[in-house]
Amino acid sequence: MNLTIPLVVRDGHTTLHVIMPGRISTVHQDMEAVASRHQSNEAWLRSVYKEAVEIRRYGEQASGWKPRKTMELVKELIESGWCDVIIVGYIRDIYRNPGMLWMFLFLCLDHKVRFISIYDNIDSADKSWQVMAHLGALVSGLMRPQVVELIRQKATYAFDKGSMVGKNRFGYRKLTKEEAASGKYGSVGLRIAKLPEYTAILLEMRRRVMNGDSYVVVAEWLIEEGITPGPYVEKWTGRVVKELLRDQILIGRRRYRNKMYTIVYGTGASRGEKNPS
Repeated sequence: MNLTIPLVVRDGHTTLHVIMPGRISTVHQDMEAVASRHQSNEAWLRSVYKEAVEIRRYGEQASGWKPRKTMELVKELIESGWCDVIIVGYIRDIYRNPGMLWMFLFLCLDHKVRFISIYDNIDSADKSWQVMAHLGALVSGLMRPQVVELIRQKATYAFDKGSMVGKNRFGYRKLTKEEAASGKYGSVGLRIAKLPEYTAILLEMRRRVMNGDSYVVVAEWLIEEGITPGPYVEKWTGRVVKELLRDQILIGRRRYRNKMYTIVYGTGASRGEKNPS
């Protein structure tokens, strides 16, 4: 991207104040990806602006469809008058949610902050910026439903073959492809196996519930004993205990897509409804 209008500092600033937001979508991605994007964006900035700059870099693992902490900090800096320019590599580094994205762009314009998305060729100082922003948002938005559908197709196929594993419950682990192919831990191709050392804990949880303890009381016992929950759970709660003990994986029955999830566009959250099939 080549700038047609040079970058300038606003009145009262002696250096160019720059904010570089960034994000990754899932916990399986490496946060170094954000750092590498910042480095690339800074290299571009240095190529088009030779004067002194002050850069604040922000990044986190978060959905592009939801509000997030770092973007709230960025908004505060914009509203305070600190920022001269926002620079990202792609517009999706801000949001994928079109409503949130455009509200952010308008916030920049209202506070005379220049917005630049390098690889989308968006520069709010250019008269064609809205056209390019619409195109950038369209490309970013189109990618999501395609990826979601491909993931669903692959997951359904894998589950039918016995190999699909979602979020493993407490007491279970995901097998490698090699372990699954060996048949040592169950039927060939199955990608989930028990952790035998957790069996006694699960039986004790069951015993306590059958003897009248509430799920909350059992959760408190687990916390007191220093027993950590599964990899996708922050801490034991009554709800976590209840869902675990009622999960049919405990009797060897795998289930997939118990709920069908749809996105709530106003908040970016997901709404789950029971899957009738």
